[in-house]
Amino acid sequence: MTSLYLISPTNINVKSFPFLLEKIFKASTNIGAFQLRLKDQSYQDILSISKVLLKVCSDYNVPFYINDHYNLADDLAIDGIHIGQNDGDIASIIKHYKNHFKIGVSCMNSLGLAIDAKNSGANYVSFGAFFPTKTKENTKHATLDILQSWRALNNDTPCSAIGGINLNNIEKIISFKPEYICLISAIWAQNDPIIAAKQLDDILIRNL
Repeated sequence: MTSLYLISPTNINVKSFPFLLEKIFKASTNIGAFQLRLKDQSYQDILSISKVLLKVCSDYNVPFYINDHYNLADDLAIDGIHIGQNDGDIASIIKHYKNHFKIGVSCMNSLGLAIDAKNSGANYVSFGAFFPTKTKENTKHATLDILQSWRALNNDTPCSAIGGINLNNIEKIISFKPEYICLISAIWAQNDPIIAAKQLDDILIRNL
C-alpha cells in the first residue's frame, strides 16, 4: 500500500507549524510518515521542536522521523531516522541504532547502495530525485525504472520516492507502487498546504 510521506520545510515556526500539521493530518487519510528536516539549527532547538511535533504525530498515529540527527534517540523516543550517504558509515549507524527505531537510507539512483542498505538492516530505502527540485542542491537524477527494478528483486524492504513530486506528476510515481511518496514543496510551497495535501491524498486514493 502506498502512502504519503511528509517532509517538513527547512524553517519552522514552532508556534504555528504544529497547528498546521494537525490540520493536514485531519484532512488527509493516507499519510504514512512525517520527517523533520532541519539543517541549520542547534541540537537543542531541534530537540525542542521535535518534542512538540512528536506529540502531534503520536496523536494521529503518524510515525515521526528525524533527518540526520540520530543522536536524538538519547533524549527522545522518536519512531525513526532518515540518513544520507554523507551522514557517516551507513552500516555502523544502522547496527548501533536498529534496536532503537526504524531507519531509512537515501540511495539516489543506485540499486547497489539500496542493496547494501537493505543488507545492513535498513527498514526502507529512498530513491530520487525523480523530477527537478529546488529543495536540495546538486541532487542526482533518478530514473523511474529503478522503482520497478527494486520491486523485481522480490525483496520485502519498502522503498520511497522523492524529488520534485507534485500534483502534475504524482500519478507517474503511484503507478510503480512505492510504499512511500515523499512530499516537500508540493505541500509547503503552496498557498494553502492543507488543500494541497488533500488534493494529493485524493489522487493517491483514486489510483490505489
